[in-house]
Amino acid sequence: MNNMQITSTLVDVACSLAHMEQEMHKLTNRVNQLVDAQRQPPAFSAVTTDSVTHIARLSTIDRHLRALQKFLILQGQSLTMSLENELTDPASNVADFEIETHLHYVLAKDDPQYDEEDDNILTSRTQFCAVTSNELPLEKQLSEIDVQNFADSPKHPMPQQGWLSHDVMEHDLGIDSPAIGNQGLLRVGKVWIEIITKRQYSLNLHTGQFEN
Repeated sequence: MNNMQITSTLVDVACSLAHMEQEMHKLTNRVNQLVDAQRQPPAFSAVTTDSVTHIARLSTIDRHLRALQKFLILQGQSLTMSLENELTDPASNVADFEIETHLHYVLAKDDPQYDEEDDNILTSRTQFCAVTSNELPLEKQLSEIDVQNFADSPKHPMPQQGWLSHDVMEHDLGIDSPAIGNQGLLRVGKVWIEIITKRQYSLNLHTGQFEN
């Protein structure tokens, strides 16, 4: 191996080590976030005088998440109608479709653990929109969101709780989707939303034709 090859190899090794160091830094931050989340008080801790401000903030967040839930329903309805038209169009080769929504709950920038080099995601959720429309009329679906209440305990930290708040606070769905409790929800600064449409096709290799 000549000097030029050795130099090239050393550069590749250095680049690989730098990439590994960056990934280890991200992984360490993620593990620290999960450890802190596990150390937080239970979601159903008793409400005290000192928590009045937190209750107000949680109620504001809950109101915004209810609005987000409505937005997602409207987006799902609109995309479903468009894709269903493609399914019935004789000129279209689409065999089926899926609508997938990812919600990433991101730390506020003023949080002590916020890291410019990290994605700062506390928890994530994935939802799927059914191909067929919901049995309830659209207006009924939207109006029900305003009156839903999953705060079913007298010691609950929120007087009213919508579905999205309930989901992230109390449902532990794995390492990327842990329950974050009321303290975790207070740390969230924004929700990063991805709405993904997947068109599915089926090509018959005997005929060379797409099948619906």
